[in-house]
Amino acid sequence: MHKIYKFKAIPITNIHIGTGEELEPINYFIKDKVFYRYFPFKIISNLTPELKNKFIELTDTTNIKQIAEFLYSNLTEDSIIYKTPVSEVIQKEFDEKFTSSENQQIVLEIYRSKSDYSPVIPGSSIKGAIRTAVLYYLMNEKNLSGKINIVRREISRTKERKNRYKLEQNAQKMILEHNNSYNDPFRVLKISDCKITGSHIDAVIKVKNYHLRKQKFNEFVPSCEVIRGRLLN
Repeated sequence: MHKIYKFKAIPITNIHIGTGEELEPINYFIKDKVFYRYFPFKIISNLTPELKNKFIELTDTTNIKQIAEFLYSNLTEDSIIYKTPVSEVIQKEFDEKFTSSENQQIVLEIYRSKSDYSPVIPGSSIKGAIRTAVLYYLMNEKNLSGKINIVRREISRTKERKNRYKLEQNAQKMILEHNNSYNDPFRVLKISDCKITGSHIDAVIKVKNYHLRKQKFNEFVPSCEVIRGRLLN
């Protein structure tokens, strides 16, 4: 018998679940701390013949700065996909680097709804987070942390991805006490995608990784689109 549960998710920290796509200044523009993501081809299709010729001339120069400025200056409401706020730091960085003809300001894209481009947390990501939490809880309840640490060290020494995956699966089977993946209790759990709705729900920010051993922050070079957490401000 199937049971359906509904729950409300409130992000506490910022969430970035990437699509693998990198947005370049040809796909966006930042003005007055607002990130404009747009359809370049939509802008071009709306141009007058005279402006189209000017755009063709610009593309021959391969000057990204001039091309991006041209696209933004001819931006129309129907060519904008979405807008999202950016921090003062990102606006300043964009203005400074935008003067360079080799502007390579990459922004990592997040999952969005195909219908209205609202940010989305994929159900598979939510399920993965629940699975990780349950595995960690059971590992401690069953005093398996010693055995799991041995497997983890073996995984870190294993170069082939296929073999690492096999070791990870064996560790999970040990914790969940099943011999066959068909008996995995999470097979029966299905979670739909979670669309984030409301105002002030996303942003473009800079990200830093904290290195535990060196005890210092390393800046992650590309900026990231994120779902805003309550702690963002």
